[in-house]
Amino acid sequence: MSKFLTAFIPNANYRGQGKDVPKQAVARTELVHFLVKELNDFYSMKDLTHFALSAVKHTSPAVRTIGIKLLLRLYDKDPKTVMRIVPEETPAVRKEFVGLKNFYDELDNLERRRKEERKAARKKKPMPGFAVDAPDDEKSDRDPDN
Repeated sequence: MSKFLTAFIPNANYRGQGKDVPKQAVARTELVHFLVKELNDFYSMKDLTHFALSAVKHTSPAVRTIGIKLLLRLYDKDPKTVMRIVPEETPAVRKEFVGLKNFYDELDNLERRRKEERKAARKKKPMPGFAVDAPDDEKSDRDPDN
C-alpha cells in the first residue's frame, strides 16, 4: 500500500503552486483523504500533513475544502505533528491563504465543541463521595406514613 501511496505523496519541498490540473488535484486529494479516513492507512504523518497543507494552499476551492478535511482528520490523530508543520496563525497568514483561514476557523469550532463536550460530561458525572438524589417517584415509595 505504501508503494501505491508514494506516487501521490509529494516531497517536503512541494508547496502547491497550483500547477496541477484541478481535476487531477481533486482526484489525488480525494484519494488520500479516502485512504486516511476509511482505511486508516498512514504513510507518514509528516508527509501527509505536508500534502494536506499544499492542498489547502491550492488555487482550486474544491481541493482546498478536501485539504481542510484531511488536515482536520490528521489533527485528530496527531495534533502535535500537524501544528508543528502548519504555519502559526497570524493575520498575514490568514489574509494570504484563504484555505488556512478556513482551517483555523474549523479548528476553533472543533476545539470549542470538544470543550463543551468535556464540560457536559463533567456535569453528568457525579462527584465521588457525594450521594446522588433518587428520583421523586422512588422517594414517594419510601413515605414513612405507609
